Amino acid sequence: MKRVRYALAFLTRIPVKGGTLEETAEASYVFPLIGLCVGCASFAFSWCAHRVFPYTLAGVFTLGFLMVLTGLHHTDGLLDMGDALLVTGTREKKIDVMHDHFIGIGGFFLAFFVLLTTVFCIVEFMALNSLFVGLIGSEVSAKFSMNCIAFFGTPSHEGMGSRVIQATDRKLFLKSCLISGIVLSVFLEVGALLFVSTLVFAYLLAVGAERNLGGIGGDFIGAAHDTTRMMSMILLIVVMR
Repeated sequence: MKRVRYALAFLTRIPVKGGTLEETAEASYVFPLIGLCVGCASFAFSWCAHRVFPYTLAGVFTLGFLMVLTGLHHTDGLLDMGDALLVTGTREKKIDVMHDHFIGIGGFFLAFFVLLTTVFCIVEFMALNSLFVGLIGSEVSAKFSMNCIAFFGTPSHEGMGSRVIQATDRKLFLKSCLISGIVLSVFLEVGALLFVSTLVFAYLLAVGAERNLGGIGGDFIGAAHDTTRMMSMILLIVVMR
């Protein structure tokens, strides 16, 4: 229970007592459980919102609720990653751009694209009457992707991300796989598809980060979280239509 509290404090704005960075890194295998909690909360909010407001407004409000609940931590990573993707030059130069205090057009575009697509997906879930599987499944996948990337990748530099990556050994990763598999099994074949696709997508992201950035940092893990949520939603819509 203590590890769940550490992860909850790290991944959300819920006022619970967190642990040190090392304790949080060691508790990262419960991230998918936090995804379940966040997904259930966003489902409850979205279900109420789409009963009152038009679907488009309800979708925007649902994403806003998610952003407030999670504190925009991962969205900050999207902004930094978008800027790095547009930079030509050495890996060191790209990492420097990710760490500066300026936001360029690449960051704005990537964040805008991912968040806007996420809103459209939420609206589509409302139309398909699939909010439960859509919001909970995608949120668990997003949190699970952080475990996957931390396991598949190597640190590009010292920082918050490197602590999580170094703590994610085979045992911790298998624990996160077990938790994610149990939670996603509720959705049967769709859950299995989400599990496998998250593993594959996270691996591809980790390989891309190794080639372009020389490794993975906290910003990349945050960007991967929001991107995986979006990709999971798109996959669910394609399958359920």
